[in-house]
Amino acid sequence: MTKRAGDEVVNLLKDYTPPPEKKPKRIPPVSKSRAEKAELRELVRWVVLTRPGPRCEIGQAFPEIPCGSIVTPERKHAIEVDEIRGGAYRSTEMYDPERCRRGCHRHHDHKTANKREYLRRIGEL
Repeated sequence: MTKRAGDEVVNLLKDYTPPPEKKPKRIPPVSKSRAEKAELRELVRWVVLTRPGPRCEIGQAFPEIPCGSIVTPERKHAIEVDEIRGGAYRSTEMYDPERCRRGCHRHHDHKTANKREYLRRIGEL
């Protein structure tokens, strides 16, 4: 009986066992250092939301745009807390109440879309 090339392939495949499947390492949704500072962040948010003046602070830089929500102590969810510069500076600004501003959804969106103009108007540029 003669050997054929196909028989060798079949014999090799019979002994083949695939390598164990590796599961990709899961990236945590929140970094360990940020998770440790979550309580501090909530305290900063509370300080910003409860400081004097019920007006949207971001809206003071854009008086030509009407406020998109009524800001009252009872409706704290109607406003957002935002860092002045954000981006790369967010890691430190988010823990400093003096570097955070509250604002309605409309003004927050406008500030985000026009960040350089906002920084110019408040004297940060």
